[in-house]
Amino acid sequence: MYSEFYGLIHKVERYGIGGNILKLIEDFLSHRKQVVPVRGSTSKQADVISGVPQGSVLGPLLFILYVNEMPEQVSVGVIYHFVIF
Repeated sequence: MYSEFYGLIHKVERYGIGGNILKLIEDFLSHRKQVVPVRGSTSKQADVISGVPQGSVLGPLLFILYVNEMPEQVSVGVIYHFVIF
């Protein structure tokens, strides 16, 4: 199965992160499942193929790494960098 995480993992590697740290990030992002409770019922388990766990410490860092190159990829318009605290 194709995972949307491949693009993020590739960018992390390009920043020079490899070895056990890269494996830790891959494991952190992959092989996750989700269920949705609604009015006392629960959905079937579904694979999570994109995104990072909410409330994680790594989430904001991975987001910054993922969008960091965006200004170089946009040829029309203006991209503003911003930080939300």
